[in-house]
Amino acid sequence: MAEVRYLKCMKAVNIPEKAQNYYASGEALWAARMKLSRIVEWYNEICKTCAPCEFELIQKEIDEIDAILADACSGRIDWNNFDQSFIDGLYDKLYNLYSRVLKAKANIQKVQNSIRSWGQIPLYERLNGDNTSLINIENRSLIVQRRLEACLDTKKLIEKVMDENFKLYFDYLVALSEEKLSSASGTSSQRRSSMIMPAPEQEEQQPANVVALEVPDAEEEQSAADTLDDVPSLDQSELGKNLSQLELFRPYEEYVDSILSKEIMDAVHVSVKYIKFEMENRLSHNTPIFEIKYELHPPDTRFCPSLDPYDPDGFFALVESMITDIYCMSDMIPRVAQPPENERIDEEGNVFPETYISKHSFRSPF
Repeated sequence: MAEVRYLKCMKAVNIPEKAQNYYASGEALWAARMKLSRIVEWYNEICKTCAPCEFELIQKEIDEIDAILADACSGRIDWNNFDQSFIDGLYDKLYNLYSRVLKAKANIQKVQNSIRSWGQIPLYERLNGDNTSLINIENRSLIVQRRLEACLDTKKLIEKVMDENFKLYFDYLVALSEEKLSSASGTSSQRRSSMIMPAPEQEEQQPANVVALEVPDAEEEQSAADTLDDVPSLDQSELGKNLSQLELFRPYEEYVDSILSKEIMDAVHVSVKYIKFEMENRLSHNTPIFEIKYELHPPDTRFCPSLDPYDPDGFFALVESMITDIYCMSDMIPRVAQPPENERIDEEGNVFPETYISKHSFRSPF
C-alpha cells in the first residue's frame, strides 16, 4: 500500500487496477485488523483471568465464540476474501462478554476496597494517633457505632453486587445511560445502568441478550472498580432466576464468599494484632496502652480497674470486651454463600435467617 500511495503522490499513471483496488480497501483492512487484535486480546484475557467457577458461567458463550472462530480458521476466509460483517459480529459478541466479565470483576474489587477502607484501620488505637498516649477507650460506644455503620454499608454493597453480577453473567438486558451530576466546580457525567428484564413468557423467543456498552479504554478499565450501577433490589421471581441458573451460580457464590471471608478475617486480625503488638512493645513505642491505678481506699488499697480475672468490671473483662467488639465486625456481614436450611437450625429447631463468619474460623494472634 505504501508503494501505491507514493505513486499517487507522484501522480504516476498506468497504476495497475489490481493495485488501486487493493489500496482502496486499505481502510477496511486496517479496521478489520484492529478489531481482530482486540478480539484476540479480549478472548485471551477472559481465558487467563477467569476463575473456574466464573468460566463455567460463561462456558456456553465461549463455546459459541469457539465455533465462530473454528469457522474462520477453516481456510474459507482470508484477507482477499473476508466479510466485514462477520468480523463485526464476532467483535460485538466478544465485546459484550468481555465487558460483562470486566464489570463483574470490578464489582468484587469494589467490595474488597470497601472492606479494606475500614478493615485496615484498627478498631481501637492510641488517642489521636499519638504513640505516647493511651489507647482510646473513652468513646467506645461511638467508635463501635461508626465501625458497625461501615460494616452495614459494606453489607448493602455486597447484596447489590451479587444481584448485579448474576445479571451480568447470565446476560440480562442492560441499557447504559449517562447522568450528569452537579458539583462545586461544574458538572460531570457518570454512567449508570438500568436493568430491563425480559418477560418470562417471551424469554424463549427472544434473541440473545445484548449489552449496550462502549469500548472500554485503559482509563475506563482502571476506574471500573470505582463505579457501581444503582440497580434496584429484585427478588428471585422478578429476576426470573430459574433453578439451573441458581445451581450454576452457587460455586461462584462460594468463590466470592472465600474472597470476602479472607478480607474480613484480615480486618479482624489488624485490630487484634494492634493491641497485641502494643502490649508486647513490638512497635518500640516504649509506652503502655492501658493504665491501671493503685488507689488508696481506706482502710484498703486496690487496683483500678481490678486485676481480679473474675471481676466483671476488671481489667481482664475490659480487654475481653474490646476483643469481642473486634470479632463482632464479622457478625455484621452475612456469608455470601448461605448454607442450606438444614445446616442453619439450632438445638430448638429454629432456622437462622443468615449465617456469619464464625469467630472460630479465625487464627488467634495471641
